[in-house]
Amino acid sequence: MKYWKLLFLLFSASLFSDPFLGEEIDRNLEVVYSYYRDDWTVGLGDGSAWKLLPLKEKRQKNWLEWWNQTEPKEWKLPDEFFFDPRDWRGKYTVQVHLARDSIASGFDYILINENTQQKVFAKFIPHGSDIIPKIDYVQRITANVGSITSSILASYILTDKVVVLENKSIWKLFPIDANQRSFSEWWNGIEIDQPDDIFVYEFTDWKISDKISIYQAHFDDTKLSEKYKAKAAHCEIYLLENKTRKKFAYAWEMPLGDLLESLNQNGWSQWQTGYSEGYFQGYYHGQSACPPCHPWEH
Repeated sequence: MKYWKLLFLLFSASLFSDPFLGEEIDRNLEVVYSYYRDDWTVGLGDGSAWKLLPLKEKRQKNWLEWWNQTEPKEWKLPDEFFFDPRDWRGKYTVQVHLARDSIASGFDYILINENTQQKVFAKFIPHGSDIIPKIDYVQRITANVGSITSSILASYILTDKVVVLENKSIWKLFPIDANQRSFSEWWNGIEIDQPDDIFVYEFTDWKISDKISIYQAHFDDTKLSEKYKAKAAHCEIYLLENKTRKKFAYAWEMPLGDLLESLNQNGWSQWQTGYSEGYFQGYYHGQSACPPCHPWEH
């Protein structure tokens, strides 16, 4: 009898277990921040940062799946994977698991909300490899790397936002706007996630002579790298701290040739715009000044 009970328990476990959920890496990790904009990112108490892949509902078949009579992969997921990301509010802790299988490239982990038992696929984010407008994330970068200090020599508003520093380095900035609530969210008093204030500003607020610290946000956290099997690759994203304005910006270093090309294209675009406006304004002013004439008068 005990033998059959054991078989029944094993069969039940295999039948109702999540085929996507793999080995547990850690548990009881506090969520330090949660930011949901175009993407959903969270930071955990062990210093790791994650990009999450929320699934609100099971999608419809695409044409290829319909033609081949196959089902979308996420149809095999249990109900715990389908929820509104805004459900993950307040204080909560999570478990981190390896994913046996994934529905998207790079999302090789599964986070479980220990309060709600909801699950979400997750991608580990090395420090400095993504733009996360939260001070907690920035502090983890600035605390681990040194900085170079210089001052703003010039700034340009082209197709990009560019500053030139006195140390002859050129930087393309990524200013971040505050999130706007939809009418429905405003009407129902729903608060939405926002960037921290240190990231929100007008580009023109950065003035000549402002003191700038540059942080090269390379990923060199060996402990997290080993824990989450991450490759310690150098990243291109930098952090610029405006010491004068107490603001931060993510940035890419720009070669001088790219800046000159942007200036040239911007000048040509301005010339074309001015030429077109001048031509049409002159044409219409001339037409309005000339009295109506008839073909037989020419």
